[in-house]
Amino acid sequence: MRFALALLLLVHGIAHLGEFAGSFRLGLAAEIPYRTTVLHGRVDVGDGGIRLLGVVWLALAVVFVVVGAGAALDTTWWVGVAAVATMTSLLMTLLDTPRTHIGLWMNIGILAALLLSY
Repeated sequence: MRFALALLLLVHGIAHLGEFAGSFRLGLAAEIPYRTTVLHGRVDVGDGGIRLLGVVWLALAVVFVVVGAGAALDTTWWVGVAAVATMTSLLMTLLDTPRTHIGLWMNIGILAALLLSY
Protein backbone atom coordinates (compact mmCIF):
# COMPACT_ATOMS: atom_id res chain seq x y z
CA MET A 1 0.00 0.00 0.00
CA ARG A 2 2.81 2.41 0.88
CA PHE A 3 4.46 1.96 -2.52
CA ALA A 4 1.17 2.48 -4.36
CA LEU A 5 0.60 5.68 -2.40
CA ALA A 6 4.19 6.76 -3.08
CA LEU A 7 3.59 6.33 -6.81
CA LEU A 8 0.30 8.22 -6.61
CA LEU A 9 2.02 11.09 -4.77
CA LEU A 10 4.75 11.21 -7.41
CA VAL A 11 2.25 11.24 -10.30
CA HIS A 12 0.13 13.84 -8.55
CA GLY A 13 3.19 16.05 -8.13
CA ILE A 14 4.05 15.78 -11.80
CA ALA A 15 0.46 16.71 -12.68
CA HIS A 16 0.85 19.97 -10.77
CA LEU A 17 3.48 21.06 -13.28
CA GLY A 18 0.76 21.60 -15.88
CA GLU A 19 -0.88 24.31 -13.82
CA PHE A 20 2.50 25.94 -13.21
CA ALA A 21 3.25 25.90 -16.93
CA GLY A 22 -0.15 27.34 -17.77
CA SER A 23 0.23 30.21 -15.34
CA PHE A 24 3.56 31.19 -16.90
CA ARG A 25 2.41 30.56 -20.50
CA LEU A 26 5.04 27.91 -21.06
CA GLY A 27 4.75 26.03 -24.34
CA LEU A 28 4.30 22.59 -22.79
CA ALA A 29 0.90 23.62 -21.45
CA ALA A 30 -0.93 23.89 -24.78
CA GLU A 31 -4.07 22.27 -23.36
CA ILE A 32 -4.12 24.59 -20.35
CA PRO A 33 -5.34 28.01 -21.43
CA TYR A 34 -3.84 31.09 -19.85
CA ARG A 35 -6.32 32.89 -17.65
CA THR A 36 -6.09 35.31 -14.76
CA THR A 37 -9.29 34.32 -12.98
CA VAL A 38 -10.09 31.86 -10.21
CA LEU A 39 -13.28 30.58 -8.61
CA HIS A 40 -14.87 29.64 -11.92
CA GLY A 41 -14.01 33.00 -13.49
CA ARG A 42 -15.56 35.07 -10.71
CA VAL A 43 -12.34 36.63 -9.33
CA ASP A 44 -9.66 38.19 -11.51
CA VAL A 45 -6.28 38.00 -9.77
CA GLY A 46 -4.34 39.55 -12.67
CA ASP A 47 -1.04 38.44 -14.18
CA GLY A 48 0.89 38.74 -10.93
CA GLY A 49 -1.71 36.84 -8.95
CA ILE A 50 -1.90 33.96 -11.40
CA ARG A 51 1.89 33.73 -11.46
CA LEU A 52 1.95 33.64 -7.67
CA LEU A 53 -0.53 30.77 -7.79
CA GLY A 54 1.71 29.16 -10.43
CA VAL A 55 4.63 29.29 -8.01
CA VAL A 56 2.43 27.55 -5.41
CA TRP A 57 1.61 24.85 -7.99
CA LEU A 58 5.34 24.42 -8.65
CA ALA A 59 6.16 24.22 -4.93
CA LEU A 60 3.44 21.60 -4.48
CA ALA A 61 4.85 19.61 -7.39
CA VAL A 62 8.27 19.53 -5.74
CA VAL A 63 6.81 18.66 -2.33
CA PHE A 64 4.71 15.81 -3.73
CA VAL A 65 7.72 14.31 -5.54
CA VAL A 66 9.82 14.54 -2.37
CA VAL A 67 7.00 13.11 -0.25
CA GLY A 68 6.56 10.27 -2.73
CA ALA A 69 10.24 9.45 -2.33
CA GLY A 70 9.88 9.74 1.44
CA ALA A 71 6.96 7.32 1.39
CA ALA A 72 8.87 4.82 -0.76
CA LEU A 73 11.82 5.01 1.64
CA ASP A 74 9.48 4.82 4.67
CA THR A 75 10.84 7.94 6.34
CA THR A 76 9.34 9.15 9.60
CA TRP A 77 8.15 12.52 8.26
CA TRP A 78 6.37 11.72 5.03
CA VAL A 79 2.81 11.20 6.34
CA GLY A 80 2.54 14.62 7.99
CA VAL A 81 4.06 16.44 5.05
CA ALA A 82 1.82 14.52 2.64
CA ALA A 83 -1.27 15.52 4.63
CA VAL A 84 -0.35 19.23 4.63
CA ALA A 85 0.61 19.20 0.95
CA THR A 86 -2.59 17.39 0.01
CA MET A 87 -4.78 19.83 1.94
CA THR A 88 -2.98 22.74 0.27
CA SER A 89 -3.43 21.07 -3.11
CA LEU A 90 -7.12 20.56 -2.31
CA LEU A 91 -7.50 24.30 -1.70
CA MET A 92 -5.70 25.08 -4.94
CA THR A 93 -7.94 22.74 -6.93
CA LEU A 94 -11.01 24.32 -5.34
CA LEU A 95 -9.84 27.68 -6.67
CA ASP A 96 -9.79 26.29 -10.21
CA THR A 97 -12.83 24.02 -10.27
CA PRO A 98 -14.42 22.69 -12.40
CA ARG A 99 -11.30 22.56 -14.59
CA THR A 100 -9.29 20.81 -11.88
CA HIS A 101 -11.94 18.30 -10.83
CA ILE A 102 -9.67 15.30 -11.43
CA GLY A 103 -7.08 16.74 -9.05
CA LEU A 104 -9.82 17.45 -6.54
CA TRP A 105 -10.79 13.78 -6.46
CA MET A 106 -7.16 12.67 -6.36
CA ASN A 107 -6.59 14.86 -3.31
CA ILE A 108 -9.64 13.41 -1.59
CA GLY A 109 -8.38 9.90 -2.39
CA ILE A 110 -4.91 10.65 -1.03
CA LEU A 111 -6.35 12.11 2.17
CA ALA A 112 -8.62 9.08 2.59
CA ALA A 113 -5.67 6.71 2.10
CA LEU A 114 -3.61 8.62 4.65
CA LEU A 115 -6.44 8.63 7.18
CA LEU A 116 -7.25 4.95 6.72
CA SER A 117 -3.68 3.68 6.61
CA TYR A 118 -1.65 5.92 8.87
